[in-house]
Amino acid sequence: MVRKAIVAGQFYPLDKTELKKTIGKCIQRKPNQAIRAAIVPHAGYFFSGKCAGHVYSILPNAETYVLLGVNHNSIGKDIALSLEDFETPLGKIKNDIRLGQEILKILQIEADNSAHNYEHSIEVQLPFLQQTQKNFKIVPIILKNYNLETCKSLAKVIFDVSKKLKRKIICLASSDFTHTGPAYMLDVDIKIDKQAIDEILKFNSKKFLSIVEKTSICGSGAIATTIEYIKLLEIKKAELLCYYDSSEIMSGRSKVGYAAIAFFA
Repeated sequence: MVRKAIVAGQFYPLDKTELKKTIGKCIQRKPNQAIRAAIVPHAGYFFSGKCAGHVYSILPNAETYVLLGVNHNSIGKDIALSLEDFETPLGKIKNDIRLGQEILKILQIEADNSAHNYEHSIEVQLPFLQQTQKNFKIVPIILKNYNLETCKSLAKVIFDVSKKLKRKIICLASSDFTHTGPAYMLDVDIKIDKQAIDEILKFNSKKFLSIVEKTSICGSGAIATTIEYIKLLEIKKAELLCYYDSSEIMSGRSKVGYAAIAFFA
């Protein structure tokens, strides 16, 4: 089975040529082989493409990208790992079924493809990967109902399995930051994103998750899992590559924050 694109023509162009052109405007390829993980936004390319481009411009090639996303629709399992291939207007992306099955085995859960059917947080990353990387596979995972222990456990399994299979992997956490204003029925000072990002850069997932309780950062589980994975690699360098909010693209009372963060060996 193949998970077909569901937000092509909405979050990013449906036309293959236009899609390549749109992504091309967001990236300037200078791969950095030291990158082991990153945080990228998942809004429509019009709003967050430039921010995401800061990561994909320097992202090196890996055998497998473990994509950690958000379960916006609360459908399916708390940890929903798909074993399907994914498809975008740029073609099909193979799933690293062996890696995914090993993760599921240790977690003692079943695959959940259905939870991905209406979720965009992973899909919007794929055309960027297809245009910048070669010969790769993916393990798509979306999270809901998580806590710090869940994130630590998942990070440990990803670390152990990739080591066991001798896979060169890169973890990508898909997350937008604070949503605020009438469109979201929330009144949060978007400046709180700075506090959250500071804790990410300190690898403090516990403090980060406590700050998230005061915000509306949607991919906090993906971010916390990535922080815990990086700590297992004993990596100590993180860098904020880009941050802005949607009002810089289109003015309005409602805003969403976007951040691109990379973790380097």
